[in-house]
Amino acid sequence: MGFKNNLLSWLSSGGAYLLIAVLWLICVVVFARKAKLAGVDDGNANNGCYLTISTTVFVAFGGAVGLWLFKEFFPWYILTSLAGAIIAPTLVIKKFKSGKRKY
Repeated sequence: MGFKNNLLSWLSSGGAYLLIAVLWLICVVVFARKAKLAGVDDGNANNGCYLTISTTVFVAFGGAVGLWLFKEFFPWYILTSLAGAIIAPTLVIKKFKSGKRKY
């Protein structure tokens, strides 16, 4: 068995979900830091806290959408899940920084 076969065997035995979980956690940490900095730039620490919570939720939501839409395509749903976990909170932070939000 070569490297490719070992990797596919590991991914198909649950390693893909471990990889997805680690990628989501990395995204949460990165976007929490970006949200905190955006709140500090806005001048209100509460906004940074709310933005951190919303980016955490949107990492999970975007990642789940990417995972669910491409669940039939075995190794590719890892990339689509990562893309969703990056795109969704990016849009939240971009909307926050635009200043066109209503409460």
